[in-house]
Amino acid sequence: MADLDEYDRFCDQVLYGDDNLRKFRTLLSRKRHKFEASVPMESLLST
Repeated sequence: MADLDEYDRFCDQVLYGDDNLRKFRTLLSRKRHKFEASVPMESLLST
């Protein structure tokens, strides 16, 4: 796979499209869960 978009298309077409496959597990996250990596310093200093 060249990138995660190609992996997503593969999962959608091949794995989810197969009626004989009930479920599968992947070690890659297919959804974005974290949007910002920074922590506001003000919240740490006020405690």
